[in-house]
Amino acid sequence: MEKTTKLNTIQKLKQLLKKNKIDAYIITSTDEFQKPFSSSDRIKTLTNFTGSSGTAIVTNSKCYFFTDGRYTEQANRELNKDFELIDRKVTSLVKWLVSFTKKESKVGFDPKLHSITQIQNLQKKLTHKNTLVPITENLVDLVQSSVAPNNNGSEETNEGTIFLHTLKYSGQSTKDKKRILIDHIQNNNLDAVILTDLTSICWLLNVRAHDLPFAPCMNARLISKASGQFELFTDATANSQIKKYLTNNNVTLIPLDLFEKELVRLKDKKLQLSGQAPYFLIQQLKNYVIAEDPCLLPKACKNKIEIQGAIRAGIKDSRVLINFFKWLNETLPERKVMELDVVQKLIRFRKEQKGFLSPSFPSIVGFNKNAALAHYFPTKSSNKQILGNGLLLIDSGGQYIDGTTDITRTIAIDTPSPEQIHNFTIVLKGHINLITAIFPEGTSGAQLDTLARAPLWKEGKDYEHGTGHGVGSFLAVHEGPQNIVKNYGTVPLKENMIVSIEPGFYKPKDYGIRIENLAYIKKANFSGYLTFEVLTYVHIDYKLINFDMLTNDEANWVKNYNLKCNEIFNNT
Repeated sequence: MEKTTKLNTIQKLKQLLKKNKIDAYIITSTDEFQKPFSSSDRIKTLTNFTGSSGTAIVTNSKCYFFTDGRYTEQANRELNKDFELIDRKVTSLVKWLVSFTKKESKVGFDPKLHSITQIQNLQKKLTHKNTLVPITENLVDLVQSSVAPNNNGSEETNEGTIFLHTLKYSGQSTKDKKRILIDHIQNNNLDAVILTDLTSICWLLNVRAHDLPFAPCMNARLISKASGQFELFTDATANSQIKKYLTNNNVTLIPLDLFEKELVRLKDKKLQLSGQAPYFLIQQLKNYVIAEDPCLLPKACKNKIEIQGAIRAGIKDSRVLINFFKWLNETLPERKVMELDVVQKLIRFRKEQKGFLSPSFPSIVGFNKNAALAHYFPTKSSNKQILGNGLLLIDSGGQYIDGTTDITRTIAIDTPSPEQIHNFTIVLKGHINLITAIFPEGTSGAQLDTLARAPLWKEGKDYEHGTGHGVGSFLAVHEGPQNIVKNYGTVPLKENMIVSIEPGFYKPKDYGIRIENLAYIKKANFSGYLTFEVLTYVHIDYKLINFDMLTNDEANWVKNYNLKCNEIFNNT
């Protein structure tokens, strides 16, 4: 029955292509706020794919789905049969579009769902002018209402309500943060800066909210003017205390649906937008510049209070995992445990920690072949029992008022195979290589990425995902501009940035391995050099380590790390 419904949706979509005089239509997995784990997932509705990264294209004749190596195996399992899967590594979306549009084909897109950078980059590569056609009404919405994805353990919250993130946790006043933005406006002779990144808006104003299931943010836009008057456009509710706080900081609270009217009034002013802002904004404006969000770097470089909060949050969430693994060891011999049981149990243990708000992303819990999918989220249909010999991979995190966490551990269930031990040890060697690195200031994550992959590369092995991403402070679990990725990312890593370090290995249809700790960047003992300080303290499974493969330094690091875990949790 579901396949028929999907087919009817696709047929109706193709009819709308003809009506709009276009030859293809691009469907993205993001919503108008570009927020992670969107509750408006048209991709899932149309294709059955439940991963977080994918793009669909429907043409008059065929349907295509593009994703990368993190999700190709998952897409093979889940995709509606009407979609042809294309690995971006083999054929990029741009390359495919260039080939498709050689005959002056027209390709439609929703200008609210694609960023300025995405569309401008495509426009530069396409041969014919006016190939990309912005269509105001989303065509998928016209033929079928979007279905919210399984939230995989998100908390039921008081949706939309704004609350303060006080100086006790933020470490810097709104007044001081606003000064950064006002100085930027004045130094660049701007009339205003438009902020569309939800985390930048919340960071700047020292507020949080409940609009997103996995990040304490609100759906909002913000216009910051040279006068120091800021206009916050949101439908999130604010009590009298919040309204007074915003007023005292020269912030006017305005309904979100009035944002576009304000754009019309500002269209002749000199405005700055981020390249990540939705494309529809530049359709409304005449005089604008595209530049990096001025909040991005100050937000990424945590202050002393935020680092202290990250340390507390790391200990809280490490305790969650330690308590969970104790429960699992006691429970597995007694009764059946499923992957979804693990998801719910992790939430229960996190709720016991002071200051917990919600998971920071949908928990990844995969046993054996499910763990071979790097970003697998268990569902009722895929839910696997944790039984017999194998590997259990758990990647989860929490939003605490102190900070945001993200931890991955792979553990042995019963007896691991020699091959699994071997590959786990290789991944561990890469993890140690990177987390103990000392590097000069100005080094980018792309330059460091090789350290984590080198032990795998020696055996002709690799992993498709990045080695690390930035992490927010009681904000999004994925934060820029820093990352540790081999193919891109030239932003220098700076003191007090928080990053994940998470090399892995995945044997298709068999098992997966990943070891992830969070760390913050601090000054090394040598002038002009930086290094990492670990924020995560969850034991590494000795059953999966072949110590004969480790150098003395590597073996000592593992032993000292596990001893440190014991020390922390014997004293807290």
